[in-house]
Amino acid sequence: MALWFARKSVIENPGFIGSRHVPLEVGGALTRDKYSRSLDTFDSISQNLRGFFVGRFDVRYWSDDELRQGQNFRIIELNGAASEPTHVYDSRNSLWSAYRTLFHQWRIIYTIGAANRRLGFRPPSPYAVWRDWREFATQACESPLAD
Repeated sequence: MALWFARKSVIENPGFIGSRHVPLEVGGALTRDKYSRSLDTFDSISQNLRGFFVGRFDVRYWSDDELRQGQNFRIIELNGAASEPTHVYDSRNSLWSAYRTLFHQWRIIYTIGAANRRLGFRPPSPYAVWRDWREFATQACESPLAD
């Protein structure tokens, strides 16, 4: 299952980045009330991740009830702002639905970036981006393929 969310304060007040998160997708369908305890758990986890404002937790869990309670699950992978909500790949959804979801996601990410700029953060230089990409590309070539 995947949980993609953004901090609630970013959505409600773009000038301030706070600590609460609002889920945008859990496994393709989400009822906020149904998952409120687990969202508090993910919020608590994300508070320890400096600079993490939006992304997707890929989790494994044993029962729906335990996940709703924020118990007995494992985080398999954490993806940042460039991750997509997984339901956009569901064949039951239209292409337009996928685009709508992705445009909404990127609007949130832009809002986060704009708020960070107002707070004094600056993006890396083109050279720094190129240098980091080269380092990643080198490491990716040296690492075995995942299965």
